[in-house]
Amino acid sequence: MLLGSVPGLEHPVLSPLLGLLGLGVAAGLASREGWRREPVLGAFLVFVLGATLLIAYGRFTLAAPQIAPRYFVQSALFWATLLTILAETAVPKHRFLQWALPVTLGVSAFNVVASTRYLPVAEDFFRRRLETIRYYDKWLTLGGAPHPIYPDHTQADQILNTALEKGIYRLQARTSVPVVKRGPTKERSMVYHIEELDLGERRLHVRGFMLPEKKWGRQFEPYLVLKTADREYVFRGRKQSRPDVAEVHGRPDAIDSGFFFVVRRVEIPPTEFRVSLEHRARWTGVGLFTNTDHRVDNREGYEKVGLSQVHSSLTAPARQIFIGALPPKF
Repeated sequence: MLLGSVPGLEHPVLSPLLGLLGLGVAAGLASREGWRREPVLGAFLVFVLGATLLIAYGRFTLAAPQIAPRYFVQSALFWATLLTILAETAVPKHRFLQWALPVTLGVSAFNVVASTRYLPVAEDFFRRRLETIRYYDKWLTLGGAPHPIYPDHTQADQILNTALEKGIYRLQARTSVPVVKRGPTKERSMVYHIEELDLGERRLHVRGFMLPEKKWGRQFEPYLVLKTADREYVFRGRKQSRPDVAEVHGRPDAIDSGFFFVVRRVEIPPTEFRVSLEHRARWTGVGLFTNTDHRVDNREGYEKVGLSQVHSSLTAPARQIFIGALPPKF
């Protein structure tokens, strides 16, 4: 099934059949000495087959699913190499241009079908992964995470804590960028809902949606404004796709109305803040904001998050394999 996973688009019946077909074609080319014209590609094809066999054997009893998506590259390499050898041996050179157009059209059509098949799956995968990363970022444990990313969360916590203590790696959501100077703004009423306002051990997480009266444009960026009696702290967040909001309000433009912010607690003083939401167009620089009824008290456990208490790996650059960042629509 692994060899046929790419052309068969993981179909449970079609993929194994295409894998057997590919092996048959490869054996036929070898028996007819078809690889003699392409010895390098032939050797590479043997290498790909050997690597695929080792992967299939090694994963047979060790993990589920047995065929992980990252191994589909083996199928892609196998079929690309096999079809190249087949074209070199079966298509006369004087008819190359006659074959180029239909082959290009066929590959393009397959690309469209494959994208349609896998794009929703990929978006859902990354969305679930980001939710888990944000959960860990708030509570510093994978226990109770909405979508587990490791079978044993206790062992996973130990691994992540050790990596953090040694400054090797940290698993965290992407931090919202603080804005030094707030641009011109106008107060406007808007529909909004803050679904999450969690003060974690080290960071503040805010998630929800805001929907102005006028059409929400893709050029808008969400901002979080934390206000005291005499100061404002502004942070630029990230947009989140919200098809549910678009459906409920009957506004297709509302699909990009979601937002989330991750604010390091050490960047704001230990006091109580009033929460305001703001969106700002990239090119005009003029923002529209609304004051909410929400409050957040950063004094809770603040002594634990002072800079003197935070490991250097949280304040200095560190190797981050995955920090929970996606394009703005996520």
